Amino acid sequence: MSRAVILWGIGVFALTLLLELPAAFVARQVPWPTGWQPSGVTGSVWNGRAARAGALGPVEWRIK
Repeated sequence: MSRAVILWGIGVFALTLLLELPAAFVARQVPWPTGWQPSGVTGSVWNGRAARAGALGPVEWRIK
């Protein structure tokens, strides 16, 4: 196997892991401004939902 194929495979694997991270875990790591911490976060970074984010709610996202 060539080095490029191996690196490509590693890159796809890493990107998949990042996008499938639980959204609640990522939301806890972000330094949100006061009053904007989202609540009720479910799903993944790829496809998720938050019951409320600051004055906004509910918030849904889907990356295509």
